[in-house]
Amino acid sequence: PRLDWAAAEAGARHMGDGRAHDRLTALAVRLALPLLFLLPFLFHWRLFALNPLDRGSFPHGDFSVQFYAFARYQAERLLAGQLPLWSDGAFSGFPFLADIQSASLYPPRLLLILLSSPWGYPYVALELEAVLHFSLAAAFTYLLGRRLFGHAGIAFLTALAFTFSGYLTSYPSQQLAILESAVWLPLAVLAVEEGVQRPRLLNRWTLVGGLALGMSALAGHPQTVMLVTYLVVAFALWRGRPKRGALFLAPVLVLAGALAAAQLLPSAQYTLLSSRASSSYADMAAGLPVQDLVQMLFPGSVSGQSPLYVGMLPLLLAGAALVLAPKGPVRFWFAAALVALLLSFGDQAYLHSLFYLIAPGWRLFRGQERLALLVAFPVSLLAGYGLRALVGGATDDRCRAYVRGSLALPATLAFAAAAFFLGLIAQGWTSASGFYWLLGSAVFVSIAATLSWGLLRWWTSGERPAVAFFGLAAALLVFDLFTVGWRLNFSDEPAAAREQAPAAVAAIRADAGDTPYRVFNEFRLDGNYGVQFGVDDIWGASPLRLARYEELLARLPWERAWPLLNVRYVVTWRVELPLPSQVIFQQEVGGETTYVHRLNEASPRAWLATEAEIVSAPAALERLAAADLDWRRTVLLEEAPPLTLAGGAAGTVQWRAREPERLLLYVESEANALLVLSEVNYPGWRAWIDGQPAPVVTADHVLRAVPVPAGEHTVELRFVPTLWLVGAVVSVLAWLGLGVGMLVTRDRDDT
Repeated sequence: PRLDWAAAEAGARHMGDGRAHDRLTALAVRLALPLLFLLPFLFHWRLFALNPLDRGSFPHGDFSVQFYAFARYQAERLLAGQLPLWSDGAFSGFPFLADIQSASLYPPRLLLILLSSPWGYPYVALELEAVLHFSLAAAFTYLLGRRLFGHAGIAFLTALAFTFSGYLTSYPSQQLAILESAVWLPLAVLAVEEGVQRPRLLNRWTLVGGLALGMSALAGHPQTVMLVTYLVVAFALWRGRPKRGALFLAPVLVLAGALAAAQLLPSAQYTLLSSRASSSYADMAAGLPVQDLVQMLFPGSVSGQSPLYVGMLPLLLAGAALVLAPKGPVRFWFAAALVALLLSFGDQAYLHSLFYLIAPGWRLFRGQERLALLVAFPVSLLAGYGLRALVGGATDDRCRAYVRGSLALPATLAFAAAAFFLGLIAQGWTSASGFYWLLGSAVFVSIAATLSWGLLRWWTSGERPAVAFFGLAAALLVFDLFTVGWRLNFSDEPAAAREQAPAAVAAIRADAGDTPYRVFNEFRLDGNYGVQFGVDDIWGASPLRLARYEELLARLPWERAWPLLNVRYVVTWRVELPLPSQVIFQQEVGGETTYVHRLNEASPRAWLATEAEIVSAPAALERLAAADLDWRRTVLLEEAPPLTLAGGAAGTVQWRAREPERLLLYVESEANALLVLSEVNYPGWRAWIDGQPAPVVTADHVLRAVPVPAGEHTVELRFVPTLWLVGAVVSVLAWLGLGVGMLVTRDRDDT
């Protein structure tokens, strides 16, 4: 969409009259966006270094354990022409697409999967996706800054402050869904700023706002989406007053929900059936330690990450906004940052309790430290407002007085560095001293703050060339923020190491043959190794897990849970197991030994039960754990089966096909029976017997069962989730409507 670049550059008197300076200024403005796009690659240069000795990767953690494992599975399925609705690699089977952090329908992910297909979606493809989202954050914030401040230099510095703030460069890089959901915030705020000023119910900026929020939702972190939406709603109601703001917001929110409906509907169903839906206040109340406030001035002094740090120059400029321009926008963004800061402490500040009780959706999410996003973004904008005040009135007495007074910041930091130095000397010069790390941080920020103050003092001391000032300011801010953040998410280990199957997995595959089996992994392999390497595991790494399944694993002893869930291999540190087994592989790494046991008695993946007991859901697990229950002969149901079970000998079951969303079995039985599958039951699984529809019932608290009459039958099960189909139709129509709307509103909005 076309933006109004006609606003006069503030502080034009500093531009100078020379033609060479004018040409240099014009060149700088033209290069601003390309440079912002490339700077994240400079920040992460060691991920893509040409020299293999310099190259590394994102470190082991959520990025590799969860997000790469999910993305790799998604890529393999999509490149095979299949939609990844289900995965058997974790939790004895789970609705993969419905796990919102899979980001299965996120357009940038789909594009990069397609582009990387010749290389089979390597680890570096997901790293590239992460870095490109820093570029998007910079570009969107720059466009917003041009609109708010009418000045390319101010917009450039604002974009730097937000993109490389301590928040975005800390754990969001590891927890990729947070990063990708957050970067759409500046574009959504820009849409509000433009759209609420137009009287029509639907304009092009309405579509942009819906697109931004819809993309944020598809990126896969619902808590961040909620935070982004709350801030956008608050800004729209403030900027356009309640009536006009609500008029703008209504179609934006409807469009965003429709664009992401194919993801949101199945994800909402999965969340409601998960253990997350029954979490308590204590589970959700943790946030930043109050001590983290120190890291606004001393990054790295409390922990390895500093999510509240935005740099010394932006901090001085944000102060200038509060002192020199304490008007409407400054007040709004200051209030937003203050509320978010208090909420980020979780139950250490009472404000979180009020939001937990009142704010829709708040009680569903833990990790309140993620509200640091709504601190970093407003403070970055406040820095822009402060810089605009200084640029527009650089020679005014009030500006000079503020700059002189702001010397207190570097002076205080230098005093703190001296105090930490004396404390370290008193304790003895050792890295074990708490003063050691405080001193290192204090020395660095003292230098950064002094240089920042000196630059502002130089600017306000007389007529100065703007290009020189903004160039120096950008260089100083890059030096500051890059130094603090660029090593946080880097490991010397090559990316290819993240793609290789562990030796234990290779041993299991070599031993297993074609018989279906599952693995119990006792903290020896990454949580989602099964999803990544195609091994069926009974556990995994994801915030969402079916509540019933989690109860079963928590309450059943291994001696009953393992056979019931078709466990054949156990990867553990234990030499002996509660069930008879044989060690088929062992490996010592770092002084610890990993054993792979094969259980002596193989349990079936599917069997026929000819008897049933009707028990309530609360009593099912207690009965299931009872020693007198023959679980292969007697199945536990919560209501009477749809056919009469008279006991008798069980028949035989043969597998004909096993695919994630399709199971085909041949069943032969002399009596009516229930075909019980060691597969998690979930809404959307449908069955057919000899081509005729048949019911699917929940057996043994969480498993899947199909009533089968006596005789020989072919039983087919398919995963066809209704909510996914409904959401897909809505989303396709919404994306088509968005494209048409962009074309229809283009000429109208440009006039």
